[in-house]
Amino acid sequence: MIKRSIAFWLLIAGIGLFLLQLIPITGLFLMLMGAGFVNAWLIYLFLVALFVEGVIGRLPRVVAIIPVVAIGAWYWAYQEQHRLLAEETPKLKSINVGKVMDFDPSTQSLVFDDAGTNMVEYFVAHYRIPVAYAGDLAARLVPASQCSTMTSFHNGALAWVQSIQTSKQLTRESAPCMLSRHEAVEKTPVHIRQVDHATPGLKRLGISEPSTDVVVNGKVVGELRKIVVNHISPYPWFVGCGLIDDPAAWVCTTSFFEERQQVIDSDPPPGADKRLDERVEVLLGIAKYTNDEITHFTGYPENALIVSLAQSAEAPPKVTPVEPAPPSHIEDKITGSRLLLCQNNQCVEKPPVAPLR
Repeated sequence: MIKRSIAFWLLIAGIGLFLLQLIPITGLFLMLMGAGFVNAWLIYLFLVALFVEGVIGRLPRVVAIIPVVAIGAWYWAYQEQHRLLAEETPKLKSINVGKVMDFDPSTQSLVFDDAGTNMVEYFVAHYRIPVAYAGDLAARLVPASQCSTMTSFHNGALAWVQSIQTSKQLTRESAPCMLSRHEAVEKTPVHIRQVDHATPGLKRLGISEPSTDVVVNGKVVGELRKIVVNHISPYPWFVGCGLIDDPAAWVCTTSFFEERQQVIDSDPPPGADKRLDERVEVLLGIAKYTNDEITHFTGYPENALIVSLAQSAEAPPKVTPVEPAPPSHIEDKITGSRLLLCQNNQCVEKPPVAPLR
């Protein structure tokens, strides 16, 4: 009975194809032929055949429950994902209101909590702000006229100096430079944080809600949020092995999600799907430099002290005072008729002293 079963042979074919993919030599060829997608369809057809043959009596009727449960759970997740998306998408309109505050550099410091050095330096090079921070690393834009007098690290500010060419019209000599150094944030910090607000239930169904949050004094004062969804496929998607990078490895996996990723922004879009620097521009109202402003950039008065330190020579290294060595033990030894002068266990004959008269 089992040998006459179509479901049985579909299962054997699926298992055999998967086992061949486990071997990198044959698996690489099968990957190029799309074996992972074929394998997914073989499993799907196996479940359908199992249900049909269970109903008609070719196989025990109880086996018909297996595909009902498996495919039923699949399509429940498929419908649940669409239901949750329909609930979450309208919320974006009330969350994404655009600018949430006017950033004031005289009383506030912009701090990127999750961005690296390159991001904060890019932001300072393109936006009208005296200084911005990535953790405790501060970045400042310095006029080209002052850059030639500064040397990286070997300066009074212990700062790294590098040329920033933000326009094709500028050369290395005419472009402003970036001065980066480690220092504490002195003014009220305005934190920029990257957060995923999706609940565990949403994440299990392939839905994430990445957000750029503005945090002041521990309180979120505004955000730009979007929805990123990996759609559950209405049919089996991938069951097999493939070559991945970062790090390079041969990996076998099962995926019920389509390869395409959909990004949902609020309507009208306020910029939640833009780059990080553009999202900060929307939230805080920090404007970009024009090409003319960069060409004729003169710097900020509040940066004058740091720039002056960076133009000065490197501070002399601290000299640790060395305690003088304890005086050597000097002693006179009389050996026989000779008088010896001994120092550090080395003795020399001492000239005789004339007797007092």
